[in-house]
Parts: sequence; structure tokens; C-alpha cells
Amino acid sequence: MILVDWIGHMTSDVGADELHVFAKRLGLKRMWYQMPGYGEENAHYDLTTYQMRAKAQRMGAVLVTSKELVKRAWWREAYLRRRAEELHWKEEATDAEELK
Repeated sequence: MILVDWIGHMTSDVGADELHVFAKRLGLKRMWYQMPGYGEENAHYDLTTYQMRAKAQRMGAVLVTSKELVKRAWWREAYLRRRAEELHWKEEATDAEELK
């Protein structure tokens, strides 16, 4: 789901791929993608005008508070990190079984 806060930050609670597709449909350039270096949970596009935020909402983005936007993005990243760790451990277990 694409999320927008009243300040104009736009992110996704699914992942960067969904965000980039939506941003392209909205007319944003990929070079405007913001990823401050703290991890993908902070990645977003800035919608700099009220008209751009309204257009994003008409296209299906959901207006949320800034707190909710950050919380949902953080939980998404925590889930993805956990999932990657689980897959890593499963692969290691499978490798160990094959060595027996």
C-alpha cells in the first residue's frame, strides 16, 4: 500500500518496487528517491506540493500521519529482515544436511 503523510513523504508498506512503480505513474523521476542511509525503512519520495499529494491520493495512496508512516515502514523492514534471516538459516540447515 502506498502511504502519504500530510508533510508530503510518500512510501510503501510493501516495498521499494511498489513505491517506484507508483512514483513513475505519478510522474516522479527515480533520481528523486530519498534513501538517507539509515536503511530502507526511511526510503521515500517527497511530494512537494499539495496538488501532488492530492493526485497521489486520487491514484490510491492512503493519507496517514507521519508517525503511522514511519511505524508501518519500520515494521515492513523488520519483517523483511526476519524473513531473510529465516531463509538464511534454512539454507544453512539444508547445506549441513547435504554434507552428512
